[in-house]
Amino acid sequence: QSYRVSLLLEPTDWIRNVTVADYSKIRGQADFVADSFVGGIYSRTPAEIQAYLSNGVTDPSRLAFANIYANQIIPQLAQCRLRGIDDPRCDVNAAAAAAKNSVGDRTSFVTQDPWLARSIIKGISNTTTIDLSENHQLKNIFAIRTNDNFSNTTLTGLATPIINSAARTRLKQTTEELQLSGSFFKDDLKYTIGGFLYDEKPNGRGGYQALEVNTFFGLSHNLATTYLHNKSKAVYGQFDYSLHQLVEGLTLTAGARQTWDEQSACTTNMIFNPFGPAMVVTSAGSKAIPTEDECRAGAGTNVGAAQMFDTAKFKKLTYTLGANWQISPSSMVYVARRRGYRAGGYNTPVLDPFLAGLQTFAPEVLDDWEVGTKLRFRSGGMSGTLDLAAFTGKDSGNQLPISTSGLAAGVCVPSALGTAGHTTSNCTLAGTPGSLVIVNGATMTSNAGTLTIRGIEAAGTLSPNPYVTLSGSFSYVQVKVDSITLPSELLAYLTAAGRPEPSDIQIQGQPKWTANAGMNLRYPDKVLGGDLSASLDFHYTGSTRQVELAIPSYHQFDLRVGLDNIGDTGVSIAAYVKNLTNETIYQGGGATSLSLGVPSYILGAPRIIGIQLRYNFGN
Repeated sequence: QSYRVSLLLEPTDWIRNVTVADYSKIRGQADFVADSFVGGIYSRTPAEIQAYLSNGVTDPSRLAFANIYANQIIPQLAQCRLRGIDDPRCDVNAAAAAAKNSVGDRTSFVTQDPWLARSIIKGISNTTTIDLSENHQLKNIFAIRTNDNFSNTTLTGLATPIINSAARTRLKQTTEELQLSGSFFKDDLKYTIGGFLYDEKPNGRGGYQALEVNTFFGLSHNLATTYLHNKSKAVYGQFDYSLHQLVEGLTLTAGARQTWDEQSACTTNMIFNPFGPAMVVTSAGSKAIPTEDECRAGAGTNVGAAQMFDTAKFKKLTYTLGANWQISPSSMVYVARRRGYRAGGYNTPVLDPFLAGLQTFAPEVLDDWEVGTKLRFRSGGMSGTLDLAAFTGKDSGNQLPISTSGLAAGVCVPSALGTAGHTTSNCTLAGTPGSLVIVNGATMTSNAGTLTIRGIEAAGTLSPNPYVTLSGSFSYVQVKVDSITLPSELLAYLTAAGRPEPSDIQIQGQPKWTANAGMNLRYPDKVLGGDLSASLDFHYTGSTRQVELAIPSYHQFDLRVGLDNIGDTGVSIAAYVKNLTNETIYQGGGATSLSLGVPSYILGAPRIIGIQLRYNFGN
């Protein structure tokens, strides 16, 4: 359900005020597909599990299995080493029995209950524009947006609820931007200067994320809640100066932006009694989630272990420099030099003292060059456009996500022994004494790489006559890894965990190839007094990377047939089919990582057939 309302006020001919309010409520979420179960991992005997929990595993192959089973499939089960194997949560027979029927390679689809998965998004924005004079304008843009999201799913994709997860997010975003723009010297110098504020904060119980994981019917059951605050402020300015008196059509551009970012957080972790309520967030309602005040006070019924993160601050000056040459009304070439950056942040929850230097990660910076051209042509009844661009850039301090999923039980790291928080040995690795390094998060970000990014883009249209329009575009991005440098502590930790040092870096969510093509046909004569048209569009997105998970490529065809302004009445009707060939579309990774042996994906919509009826009141 979606609603939108706009209000325009023009009290004078030099003041314009637009307010827009919107509301959306979405029930149900994309399906998950769990693919390629690793045969055998789920069917180990209680004796094998017991050997690991008793710290009696010495054979490397069995130790590798034990790490996968106890650390990754049942994270809390591995804590039995510390709690004692007589703890009720360490019932290895129950764990083995629950997983016994989950062996084999399979693909399965799970649709979340639409009444237990919903998002409510509300927003309001106001833009006030004041004409100070004929050439100068003041604009203020203010907006508030809230998001209340709840989801409930089974992470393995199986009908048997081996690993269930419920999550809640409640956020509020507020933005404020004041902008002054105009021109001098008969429009030869155009300028825009302004300031920007952004504030994202929790908006009730759950905040940034309340994530509950229930494994093997309560054998491992915990709730982690994070309250994260993000603030950003910036001042900026851009100037365009025309040099037409020297070179006709030549314009120079220069702009800069100084940004200051802040991030702070509080996290809690609550371990519930085994075989308790299946999902406490669902059954007990939002009160099962600690409030932010309880988190920061470190006290409350559901707080458990609370961890505070003081404000981390980052700043960066970014810029753009460019030259545009309008050679003729139908052709333009340009060159640009730019610097952009991605803000730094926290790795949560609080890391083991051995990895304390990785608690925050620094900003990532991209410096690039781009050259391109934009062409327009017309010959007789034929017309078209062609846009070409090539770019190359250096990405430094690349924020590389490192999977630490399933290592909450601790990793025996020999080099950690003797460091802060690790004064005594409590484990051995291949016969070498060490100390357990414990990381509770599923992913850690590290500034680990320097990349060279190159690519080309092209887009064009061709209309051989007024009734046919063909369009197409593609982009190609090549990423070359110049260097990968992990902090020595992180490298030692990953090596001890049996996870290889990254040998390659792929930009998260960036496909190598994307392509689009379309054909639009318009019937030359009137049909029922209206304009008949049809369009067929094709979209392709190459495979991408999400942490260690490869997201498969996909393609999609969309078809639309419409009859507009029937009988000059303002009534239009259209029929459409999206995803015409009913392809399986992978939009991103689900909540399960490869370390479980069960990769999962969020799926796009299947084939959708619809009819649209529209009436234009202003006809």
